[in-house]
Amino acid sequence: MLQVVSNPVDSILKLVRERVSTDDISLSFDDETLKQYIAYHIIHGNIIWTQGQDSDEVTGVLIAYECDEEEARTPFRWVEPSGKTCIYVAQLAARDADARDTLAQGYLHLFPTEKPTFATRRGTLVPMNAHKISTELLRKRESNGK
Repeated sequence: MLQVVSNPVDSILKLVRERVSTDDISLSFDDETLKQYIAYHIIHGNIIWTQGQDSDEVTGVLIAYECDEEEARTPFRWVEPSGKTCIYVAQLAARDADARDTLAQGYLHLFPTEKPTFATRRGTLVPMNAHKISTELLRKRESNGK
């Protein structure tokens, strides 16, 4: 049965505030600006989320988009990036392994071609192997029979 999150922006905001260290939030926005940031990424197709089977609460969220490395290195500008040479993972938060694994599957669906991937962690842009991580999570899940 399909359930719809009654207000995904508020539910995503709550999850991010609960699960992500303020040091790891790329943008230290107040709640209202963070809501606008989340809505912006929903509108531009840069965000996926999961929800619990028995709840309308968001259980996982991934904000990621293609850009050029220089765009990944600069602060967020409220305009769609012009390049597509890399993937920037702006945020990832999950309540449990099921949400995390579903986001990994969604990531591979959104970005089927492996590209250099970056994220901002503790205020520093760092490279990451999002395709490899996602593939490995799904491989482990399948080998465990889930």
